[in-house]
Amino acid sequence: MVKSVGRLPNIIYVLSFDRELAERVVAERFPSEGPRYLEKIVQAAFELPAPIEQDAHRILIANIDALVGGIGEHRLLNVMNMFHAAVAPEIRTPRDVARYINALTITWPAVEGEVDLGDFIAIEALRLFQPSIYRAVRDNQALVCDATREQYDRDKGAERLDAVLLSKVSDKQRYRDALVRLFPRLDSIWGNTIHGGSRFDKDRRIASARHFQIYFRMSIDSDTVSRRDLARILDNPADTTAVGAILKDALNQPRRDGTTRTVAWLEGLN
Repeated sequence: MVKSVGRLPNIIYVLSFDRELAERVVAERFPSEGPRYLEKIVQAAFELPAPIEQDAHRILIANIDALVGGIGEHRLLNVMNMFHAAVAPEIRTPRDVARYINALTITWPAVEGEVDLGDFIAIEALRLFQPSIYRAVRDNQALVCDATREQYDRDKGAERLDAVLLSKVSDKQRYRDALVRLFPRLDSIWGNTIHGGSRFDKDRRIASARHFQIYFRMSIDSDTVSRRDLARILDNPADTTAVGAILKDALNQPRRDGTTRTVAWLEGLN
């Protein structure tokens, strides 16, 4: 179109395109011309510099902070550790930033308050940019949440773990580090460190078997009690009438394992 009608007085056209892609398309249409065809149209060409990754990371962090209503000092350390371990290595271009934030805009509100922010931004990065690892983690809850060194042969355990979780990626060490951040117990197999899990449940970490599925279902399981529901008691525990009514009502709500939601309430309160 530019070549056909472009010779108009006092008019300059600015074209922005992926040169390799444009040359490939033109070569299919005009095989004898190839890249030279563009030279008939474009009089002065310039290569845009590659974006600086640190700038993309800074913009992304600012967007995450705005989306969640402020990261806050109490969770800043964990969020930044997860960001640099799992998110930052996947973000190279402005398009990566836009794609990630667009996804987070949809998924975060569905689980806000019910999951750990640092863990969630990490698993979302794997979902978008490394789907094979995401699916392997999702399908192996018992392995990633409850793995112990005793379950694996000491010499072959790391290889078996790689085969299950990282079979389709080449830079395995990088993703081992990210997964150990998310699931510290894996370090007992990939490394030589034993981690306890005393805070996994309380902090609603992805490494908690009780909360693991929320990160993948994007909703609260009907068998569990949300933080918002727990606040009904925790904000006013002296109101024994209201507390009693809540727990008695839960007795009439069965769970899959045959117990009632009263058990979930007591576990949550504990």
